[in-house]
Amino acid sequence: MPVTFDQLVSFLKSAEIHYLIVPDKPAVALGMTTESGRHVLIHAAIEAEGSLMQLRTTGYARCPLSSPHFAAVAALLNRLNFELRMVKFTLDPEDGEVVVFTDLAILDSEVTSMQILGLIAFVMERLRECSSRLEATIATGVDPGEDELIGDEEPSPDDGGADGGDEDDVIT
Repeated sequence: MPVTFDQLVSFLKSAEIHYLIVPDKPAVALGMTTESGRHVLIHAAIEAEGSLMQLRTTGYARCPLSSPHFAAVAALLNRLNFELRMVKFTLDPEDGEVVVFTDLAILDSEVTSMQILGLIAFVMERLRECSSRLEATIATGVDPGEDELIGDEEPSPDDGGADGGDEDDVIT
């Protein structure tokens, strides 16, 4: 069953999420702020007669093609696309805007509020996690590393990491 614009709005209202309706489109705009204070809009649009919902940023970051750091930024975006699930980082070839998006295909089942709200929360978290790293690379041309990404922490002994795992946990 396709998702409707009214369903999207209903899910947002029930979760008490503030939004703006985009004129002349079945879309809403949600706002968020990164750690550095950058304000970002996330558009949630219903497309393809309700069989697709896309979340897409506006104002996340910008790296002009003429920037001496463009190659480093493009390499970082490629790395993020390789390492992260569900979100894609793109670079607009016209003006250098970094756009982050994700798609939710609704083909043969009814979409739930948990799916929609969970996807919105996931995208916002990824934007927050990657913003400092991306902004530093745009400013300096040097990727500060993966410290901002989930899953890059060293395992603690309590987690069964390299120093703390039980011998019984070893597969031979």
